[in-house]
Amino acid sequence: MVFMKKQIHLLCSKKKSGSFELLRKAAKYAVGVEVLIHVWNKKSGDNGDGSVIMNYIFPSVHDNRSPSIVGHIAAEAGEGNRVLEKWSEKLGIEGFRAADISAGLGDLFVVKEEGELVCVKRAAYLSAKVMNNVVVPQLQKVIDHNEKKKDVDRTVLDEIEEAILQPSVKAGVMLKSRNVDACCHPYFQSYRANDELTHYDSGDVIKCSVGSRYKGYCSYVARSFLVDPNPCQTRAYEVILKAQEAVIAALRPGSRVGAAYVAASSLIGLEAPYLVKHLTKSVGTGIGLEFQESVLDLNGTNDRLVKAGMVFNVCLGLENLKGAGQNSFSLLLADTVVVCAEGAAVVTQSCSNAVKDVTYTLSEDSDHDNRGGGGEKEEEKESSLIMPEKESNWRQHLAEALAPRKAVSPPKKLKLLSRPLRSPGLWICHPHFGGVGRKRAGALEAHANGFRYVDQWPENTDANRDDIRDGSSDDSSYGSTDDSTDDDTDDDADDDANTGGEEEEEEEEEGGFPDIMFANIKLAFYYHTESPYGLMMHFCLYNQIEVGNKMTKDVQFYVEVVDEKRVFRGEEDGKAPRGPKFLREWMKFVRHLNTSYSGIQIEVLNPSLRFEGMLRESESPSVFTEAGFNLVEMTSLPFLVVKCEDIKMVKFERFDVEEKQQKDFDVVIVLKGLNKDELRIESISYTSLDVVKELLREHQVRVNLGGGGEAGEAGEVGDGSKGC
Repeated sequence: MVFMKKQIHLLCSKKKSGSFELLRKAAKYAVGVEVLIHVWNKKSGDNGDGSVIMNYIFPSVHDNRSPSIVGHIAAEAGEGNRVLEKWSEKLGIEGFRAADISAGLGDLFVVKEEGELVCVKRAAYLSAKVMNNVVVPQLQKVIDHNEKKKDVDRTVLDEIEEAILQPSVKAGVMLKSRNVDACCHPYFQSYRANDELTHYDSGDVIKCSVGSRYKGYCSYVARSFLVDPNPCQTRAYEVILKAQEAVIAALRPGSRVGAAYVAASSLIGLEAPYLVKHLTKSVGTGIGLEFQESVLDLNGTNDRLVKAGMVFNVCLGLENLKGAGQNSFSLLLADTVVVCAEGAAVVTQSCSNAVKDVTYTLSEDSDHDNRGGGGEKEEEKESSLIMPEKESNWRQHLAEALAPRKAVSPPKKLKLLSRPLRSPGLWICHPHFGGVGRKRAGALEAHANGFRYVDQWPENTDANRDDIRDGSSDDSSYGSTDDSTDDDTDDDADDDANTGGEEEEEEEEEGGFPDIMFANIKLAFYYHTESPYGLMMHFCLYNQIEVGNKMTKDVQFYVEVVDEKRVFRGEEDGKAPRGPKFLREWMKFVRHLNTSYSGIQIEVLNPSLRFEGMLRESESPSVFTEAGFNLVEMTSLPFLVVKCEDIKMVKFERFDVEEKQQKDFDVVIVLKGLNKDELRIESISYTSLDVVKELLREHQVRVNLGGGGEAGEAGEVGDGSKGC
């Protein structure tokens, strides 16, 4: 991209040029700049490096700039990229001189506009909530239960990553997952390789940091937690806390950036001179689109002026401290700070850094030599003895309120009951297997399966306990001809079940029906066919439920609808089509569920974006399909569901660009998260290459060609991707 006063020249491939077409009118209308798009490909006669097209750009550059100086970002020299290397070579041949403009761009980006500050504040809110709602409870738990340090470190890091990527589920922050990400690896240090103690003991210092990103803008918060601290540790923390307050007070418009470091070192020199040599060389840096804006480094030599709209990561540390008879320890304290016209504001202040909130006291009567025995106060211990009894009473009350009625045998049909209770989060889905369709007792046919949802549920009173059928009298039935037929059939089916013998009743009661709480549904998918009419439903759950004799997080149902036979005067008179009505009722239910319960979005499988491949542990080919923002495989066990937003990169292997040497290729899906295994799909036919490309491009998945391919080809697979 070449930026000039009245023109912007873009050199790119044909596929990427379509993304820039929208800029033409917008740039002309907004700032009066003409956007010129130069498209190159391998047929341009320039060996794929764009050298021929570059010759059309240089005359315009000569006419608009004298002397011939071209600004560039030195850190992006483009080593290894043939197009950028050829561009640098031609700049020298044409007599241009390159000048580094990194500092100027830094000055441009360090002052944020109002919309950018909103993104920073939301990112800071997420970071603080993850620290409060995930790290602190987890830390309290592991200290109280005397868990090993090594085990804790890995667990907490995983919890932090999941909370950032799923803020509404894990951290209680209502931000969309597609807008958030981690801006740095979370940090949690509670164990040292030379530490002889494997459990928490008096004098331990636990350092933790969380960095999150909202719409590209970063935030950062770090805390040091003290376990039974000695006076030396408490004093050091009090000093670093005051030093941070001094740094924040020094960040006011018009002051020097370097004055913040001077304020911190001066205060430490007055409060505790022996700690000055342990202070880090910098007390923070600028933060925004980049995690570290180096032009705003908070060191003693930075003479830049602080301006309103700047954002700082105020991060102080005291290193290699030693207490009497203790191992060395360090302290870390960081917050995200926004500079306003009247001064600096801490946007992560909801995460407390007060001494009383970061100090944990171990119980004196610990069973492990005073190592992590519980950290409870006396009143908390008494409460812990009472809680089991209260919890037992609460569970008994909940069971009476929510348990399905057992006065009569449940109807033998596939029902979908959405039961609105007083608590808005408790909607329950009951998939019931079986078949109905006859008015009189007899064999039940599978083709009459249906769905229904109950709009009202009676109060759990003595009168209603005697008449359970009243609970399903007001319903909308999927698959039944009319309400009267459905009610009569239920009665007959119940009578048939009650008279069929005790053995059948016992088997039915032992088997039961799977109950799914709507709040437990993580993802929901469906797919319907019209010849014959059928419907597949699949639920991915947060917590396992028992289906049959197994615990599972994936529940799948399938129903096929067959036309109903019509009989007139004892003779068969054609068939009544039930499929269209069945699908209309199902779509009505989907719309009802999506609008009534915001926690669930039922997605439909997209048959146009599907391909076949082999999973490593599978013995037969699997069919992979797009469903909303997910890649799913629903044809064989174990089922597979991968959120596209959780995919970090897709790597192609055994991939031939010319598509001649091999008939198939493999892809490796690398997921976000430090401990998540990669997913490998093998033996994908080249005939499905366009489908794979379209799927990756639609969800803007980063792509890397594993061999035989070129960077340009890899970049064309998905928007925003990078080649190998």
